[in-house]
Amino acid sequence: MKATKENLKVNNPSQQQLSSLLEHFQNGQFNDAEKLAVSITNEFPKHQFAWKVLGAVLGATGRKSEAVDANQTAVALSPQDAAARNNLGISLHELGRLDEAEASYRQAIALKPDLAEAHINLCDLLQVTNKIDKLLLALGEARSKIFGIKADFLYFEALAYFRTERYAEAGALLDQITEDELSETSRASYYKLVGDFRHRNRDYDAAFSAYEDSNRTVKAGREFLGLEIAAGQYFELHKNTALQLEQLSMESPRFKRPYQDGRGPSFLVGFPRSGTTLLDTILRTHSRITVIEEQPMVQKMSETLGGLRDVSAAETVDSDRLNVALDFYLKELSRHTLVPEESLVIDKFPLNLLRAPLISQAFPEAKFILALRHPLDCILSCWMQNFRLNAAMANMVDLDRIVDFYCVAMKIFKLSQERYGLNVHRIRYEGLIEDFETATTSVLEFLGLEWERALLNYQATALVRPEINTPSHSQVI
Repeated sequence: MKATKENLKVNNPSQQQLSSLLEHFQNGQFNDAEKLAVSITNEFPKHQFAWKVLGAVLGATGRKSEAVDANQTAVALSPQDAAARNNLGISLHELGRLDEAEASYRQAIALKPDLAEAHINLCDLLQVTNKIDKLLLALGEARSKIFGIKADFLYFEALAYFRTERYAEAGALLDQITEDELSETSRASYYKLVGDFRHRNRDYDAAFSAYEDSNRTVKAGREFLGLEIAAGQYFELHKNTALQLEQLSMESPRFKRPYQDGRGPSFLVGFPRSGTTLLDTILRTHSRITVIEEQPMVQKMSETLGGLRDVSAAETVDSDRLNVALDFYLKELSRHTLVPEESLVIDKFPLNLLRAPLISQAFPEAKFILALRHPLDCILSCWMQNFRLNAAMANMVDLDRIVDFYCVAMKIFKLSQERYGLNVHRIRYEGLIEDFETATTSVLEFLGLEWERALLNYQATALVRPEINTPSHSQVI
């Protein structure tokens, strides 16, 4: 049948729908954008643009697997669309499927050699995986395909030189960058690098100013604006948890669920930037330890119980429901590791210290390794980082909020330890740096393990890891 204007109207969304969809997304109105994108994809399942926007919205709101699915649909509908393949690379990267992400970025570049965004994303992937030699090669390729010198590529080259301690060359490149020419995705990271460079040169006022610029840029960005309300709700939820624990501790005696069957891991927790990534890398070097890094298994266990926003509800959840949630956790755990029976599994997720009340119910005999660092160092270091944003990390761009967040988190864990009798070993970052062997041995003894000489070469473990999912990825090596 010959296509007519009437048929095209029937088989495609209206221009008004598409304009509204794009406007919602660009303004950070992700809920509205998602509703409209879902509506359009349901009615017009072969309309690729709606799938692209849906993938971007899902990625921005932390639903990584769903984002991959949406972006794969967009690519299938238009295999020659370089932008769609770039978007797929972003969602694959967020999900930790790094080889596939790199391949997707390179496919986007092959389809459109001057697609700057794909080159930038490829460079970012290579830097977070510490592949500095490949990063420099990618930068050379980008310059050969994109007219003129793009500020983002100067930034990545400066970062590569800074990482390899070629500080004079890094500084010269930073001086060539015009801030307004940087893409939105690179600007905050550029300011952070300037801050790190000035900090190394002991120009602390200039460093502080650069970190301020970095956080100001993050707060003005679309991703943060889309998460600002969720970030406030996240903070208030845990502030209320601390208040509930305090009230319960005054009203009733300590509550501890009877020992069950001993299933489950040990937990490595601590406020971000307290040294958990360094500890993770050291411990996973041990022949009998497997560390699961920052997988939201406890969060998902909580969700199977309806969220348990009330501490009393967590303490009184019935055994049948708790066992269902526990089985769900262990099933999720098995997805992330294949380890022999004799291995000791550590669930490393720093902010699980906020979920100590639930963990104590599911795993009454669990061991907790609590990483500590001087509060001022810890708080300032959080403020100096560019975290991947989510409802929790969006609280890390304002110093006052970080101070409040730190106090709430530590209060929750302290009250939980007192109320539930948590089995906790404290290790201080400063002690680990000053006397590595003694501090590490104390953790191993707590876990019932012996010292191994291979632990002295934990940097080799960091180098072979595909990606370290924290801002510490370039430091632990």
